[in-house]
Amino acid sequence: MPQQLIYTSAPRGLVAGRSGYCTVARSATMREALMLRLEQFSYYQHLSLSGGREHPIFAYRILDLRGSRFHVLSRIQDAGLDYTGRTNFIAHHLVITPEEIPQLPTPAVILGRWPGWLTSCKREPESLQHEDWEDLTALAKVICLPARTWAAVARDAANGYGLLEAKAGTTFRVDASSENRVLDLLAESSELLETRDNRRNFRAAAWQYTFTTSLQEQDNVADFRWRLVDASNPAFAKLSGPNCLPLASVRASACTEDELTLARTGWKAPGSVVIQAKQHSIAEGSTARFEARADGIPLPAFQWYEIENGQPVRLEGQTRAVLEVSPRGRAKRYMARAVNSAGYRDSRIVELSIQSRAAYSRPYRPAPDEYVEVRPSAKAPAPQHSRSGDAIEQQRARLMAEQAERAWRRKQNLKRGLIVSLSTIAIIAAVWFLMRPAPQGAGQTTPGTNSPANASAETNPPAALVPTNAPADNPPSSPTNLASATVPVTNTAAKSDEPKGLTKPAIQPKLPDPYTNLTVGSFAASTQVEYTNETYIIRGTGGPFTGTNDSFVFVCRKVSGDGEFTVRFNGVPTNTPGDYRCGIMMRESEKTGAPFVFAGITMQYAPSNGLWAFRAAAEGEGKETAKAGTPKKGFKLKREGNTFCGYADYGSTGRWQWPALGTNIISMKTKDYLVGLVVCSRDTEFFASFAKPEWQAKPGAGRAGAADQ
Repeated sequence: MPQQLIYTSAPRGLVAGRSGYCTVARSATMREALMLRLEQFSYYQHLSLSGGREHPIFAYRILDLRGSRFHVLSRIQDAGLDYTGRTNFIAHHLVITPEEIPQLPTPAVILGRWPGWLTSCKREPESLQHEDWEDLTALAKVICLPARTWAAVARDAANGYGLLEAKAGTTFRVDASSENRVLDLLAESSELLETRDNRRNFRAAAWQYTFTTSLQEQDNVADFRWRLVDASNPAFAKLSGPNCLPLASVRASACTEDELTLARTGWKAPGSVVIQAKQHSIAEGSTARFEARADGIPLPAFQWYEIENGQPVRLEGQTRAVLEVSPRGRAKRYMARAVNSAGYRDSRIVELSIQSRAAYSRPYRPAPDEYVEVRPSAKAPAPQHSRSGDAIEQQRARLMAEQAERAWRRKQNLKRGLIVSLSTIAIIAAVWFLMRPAPQGAGQTTPGTNSPANASAETNPPAALVPTNAPADNPPSSPTNLASATVPVTNTAAKSDEPKGLTKPAIQPKLPDPYTNLTVGSFAASTQVEYTNETYIIRGTGGPFTGTNDSFVFVCRKVSGDGEFTVRFNGVPTNTPGDYRCGIMMRESEKTGAPFVFAGITMQYAPSNGLWAFRAAAEGEGKETAKAGTPKKGFKLKREGNTFCGYADYGSTGRWQWPALGTNIISMKTKDYLVGLVVCSRDTEFFASFAKPEWQAKPGAGRAGAADQ
């Protein structure tokens, strides 16, 4: 979460005993060492006292402090007269950590367009809590290209590349014609980094370019890569140096056609992706070559995927337009994704057939009894050869050896088929034996009796869902094998097509208050939710969280304000396909494109099975991040203002431990949003089991009901 500090002249500072120029407000989470360092950057030279013009100073620095890196954006300006009648200024600093950069725009956009910058501060000293950063994260959608400001100031939008080509530490003169456009010029050049940076990510690259819009005598010039000096500054000659250039005279040395198009016309997402294949069938061990082509401004980068079980799997390191692979197996399917900062587009799936090398290259040989007519060439008469008796015997022996080899191969194939059949019968028999109904009188009682065994079954979860060695007051230490559990529908009436021989646990006709069952999005199959003995068994289909529209089963409740939501995780069935997701979610509404955060488990990115997913804004693109290890005992989501944190317990000890899955700033309403259990999978038979979900509202925050069971 970003932090801020406000420094000005006041009769009383935030630190007891301080007055005059001092810190009057700062984030409650800011460390004192960072506060002292920011105070050292808080100075301002009143140019009007020496004949110059007063104007705000915008600066961006990278600060390394005690092993941590901070990105500091500062806005310093004249603030009139202070409480003693002397000149005053205000310095407002915004501190960003490296983990928060991917969700934010470039530094020049924040300095020029964030509405939270203060121009004066007359309020009492305070420690800032529950800060709202919604306006800051919303700036990530701002687009500054085409470079109209560079076109107006330097006569060509492509001259914005000239600022990127300048050596680090170059000083530029800012005159009256470009004074009010400096931040726009810097913002446009920052976006042009898309074509000059190898990562093709201008937002990440722009945070490496430090700058100040008005260099002061107290500044350490080594703090800034771009140093701008106001021409009206009385100390201009001292600060500018011998190689100072007017900002309006910056020119780009050379630009590619792609770079010129981006600067002059702006962004364009990839419109189509075409894959050209040299061949669609190869011999095993050979190399296949595919080439992807796509339009877009700038030209997009590529990421190749292999399709497995209907799901795309990223091919690590395959980011060029050309894919060369030597696959094994019978057939493979591939897809290319073209990406630039304006969006992405997927290609159609191409199939590659793989033949065994013997079948691919072995010449045709007729069977001994097969008649083959050989026609002589028209260009020359057919040669007549007389064969000796030895040659005839050699040919007969060769044909007999080939016939014996074919007979041996047929026998081997019959053996393999027999082994497969017997193995299948053995597996079916074992499954039937494990799932057969227990004999009457062997530990089972008739439903409705009041025997002690029946009372125990009503007060404890089914044995198939909770390990028998789990401590009574601690969560289970590992996921339970649910392969033998039954997931009945909420309707208490028995279904005619239900598997026979399975014992259904006692169910309630509805979920306990305040929980309800929602289906978000569309589904290929019906969903089922069951509640029994404080355990929720949920079956449902749906897709991943990487698009703009979600689909999943959501057993949820409404809450308000800050708090924590935790749940015990009992497990999923064994041998389950890896493209499932189950866990817990905080979500603004049941709309398919609503903002959300999710903490849970998936096997799609194995061995990194912990999953953190989120959507930062409504109708935006969902994102997923896999975390190392496999969560086994439970999940937790925590909200403080617009900051959401996810945790998972990996079951290394008998007590709860919460390693973090992820943290994000999400713009989400604070009243009547949803928290609950989530299940989605491509497999219509997949289900997951949870126990004892609990919502704990933070003291002073709005609550939406009593604590859960």
